[in-house]
Amino acid sequence: MSQSIPSANWRVCYAAAVGIHQASGERIEELRSRRERREMWGIGYQIADLLSVALIALVIHAAAIDESRRLGKPFGDVVDRIRLSRVATDLKNRPRHEFFAAVQFGEVPAEANAVQMLRLLTYSALAPAPLALERIAVDSLSTVLSASTTMSASEPTVGAFHGKTLTDL
Repeated sequence: MSQSIPSANWRVCYAAAVGIHQASGERIEELRSRRERREMWGIGYQIADLLSVALIALVIHAAAIDESRRLGKPFGDVVDRIRLSRVATDLKNRPRHEFFAAVQFGEVPAEANAVQMLRLLTYSALAPAPLALERIAVDSLSTVLSASTTMSASEPTVGAFHGKTLTDL
């Protein structure tokens, strides 16, 4: 049974996802690649941004829950230490339905809608939903990998991307 994300936990994950998205957007080649992918796939730019940020936030949240349980520490003590390489690996390998384990919806309407759309894409067997979800996952993975190259640290963590706001989503 799903339960709501405590407000502070979701805000931290979403803020980090926004920061990751913005950092990747500082790279001209990533912006060009993102635009080309989305045009080829027929996915609108704004909706793709919204879904990509929400998916990255969900992945961060799931990873932080796992680490919190594994280490027996509070969520807030582990979320900033999640490595971007972990987020990228989970985006590539983890079953999509696991990202929703403790999620009902975000608290801001746009976030809630994005999470619900991702949930529908995850559980829909009807084409083209699974393909659309995988395209958003590829877009999100590219965003995470690109953001990690903007940091000087060899193993950048989620905590390096807090404090951002996303005004154009």
